[in-house]
Amino acid sequence: MNAIAERFAGSLRREVLDHVLVVGDVHLAQIGREYASFFNGARPHQGIGQRIPDGTSALHTSGRIFAYPVLGGLHRDYRRAA
Repeated sequence: MNAIAERFAGSLRREVLDHVLVVGDVHLAQIGREYASFFNGARPHQGIGQRIPDGTSALHTSGRIFAYPVLGGLHRDYRRAA
């Protein structure tokens, strides 16, 4: 379990905190929650075959692709229209 926590903390630091100026504890908590949601619900992971950890996304092979900004546009979540 410690390796999983260290992996998440390292990703949070590299992918978000190195690029964002944190202005307080509340802001840091908000950033952490939003990144955790992105990390588990939108970001593909190599260790599980480029799948998304939460496993709730259905595979759509047709339809228009939309980009949703995450963390104020620092990252994007790409999804197909249902």
